[in-house]
Amino acid sequence: MARLLWPLSSRQLILVLSSVLLLVTIVGLTFMNRRLPLPDTEEPKTFKLLASKTEILSEVGPESVDQTIEGLPSFLDQNLAAAASGGDFCPEAYATVRRFVPRLTRVRKLLGQIDERQRPHYTAVFLKKLEGCMQGFAKSWKEELAAMHNAKGPLLLAAPTNYGKKQATATALVYILTEWDRQEAVPTFAWLLEQLDPLPVNRLFLLYSTHVLIGSMPTAGFSQDKLDKLAAYKRLSRKHFPEVERTTVTAWNAKYDETDFRVVILGEPVPVASQPTIQLRFYPDIDDYEHPNTMKLGMEADALQRTMLSCLRAK
Repeated sequence: MARLLWPLSSRQLILVLSSVLLLVTIVGLTFMNRRLPLPDTEEPKTFKLLASKTEILSEVGPESVDQTIEGLPSFLDQNLAAAASGGDFCPEAYATVRRFVPRLTRVRKLLGQIDERQRPHYTAVFLKKLEGCMQGFAKSWKEELAAMHNAKGPLLLAAPTNYGKKQATATALVYILTEWDRQEAVPTFAWLLEQLDPLPVNRLFLLYSTHVLIGSMPTAGFSQDKLDKLAAYKRLSRKHFPEVERTTVTAWNAKYDETDFRVVILGEPVPVASQPTIQLRFYPDIDDYEHPNTMKLGMEADALQRTMLSCLRAK
């Protein structure tokens, strides 16, 4: 160090030392700023809304409940939720669906804004829509495959196709009905499981949703045969389907959320904790129970499905 500084004049030496001290100060302040927690009530001006958050809030915010339901297939909502979910994105696969559906802004809005008094009405609306999604779905699936086959490059879409609309709507509605614990949905879920592939909702996702509802199913009035089959199903399901608790996450109208890259990647003290919240389930990682083509169940899940349907059909 002495050899390096010796040729410098006193004035130059002072300038060099001042520059080093300034650099150390800047680095130190940056280090402290990245790690010191901010009070939840303090919203620093440096943390602005991400452009994507501004866009989705301006799109979803003014919607009525019915408009939000119709908007479930929105590309913006789907793409943002998929990006926040991480991993490969395949809307037909359980591994994708279980991660991104709970992160859809419209799903969180419907869960937060439809109260207990309104749920019977919207349950009936959702079940009717589910039946509508199944009608003609196989045809829309074939049309989608044909369009992909005939495309001379990537298939670029300006808006969701009929296939995409049915799939996005059915998947979101199954999830919401399960979160509401609507027992009226069980017969429709069972009916869907009995249908041949393709279904408008991932079969494993639907199977787990039905499993959750069966867990709280009232048994008053059940025959002994139905009780025995229900007990057999529960014994088998305990070996394969883990139970999950609801997690507290940011609500649809939060300015910042738990997937904000400034929190996840940069570790910055974005005031997420001060935002409105909601509790919901993230389905467990049971990806291996799905057949590689994503439209079929693996052997163990298929056996579980047959046991479940035998129980639900029993008188």
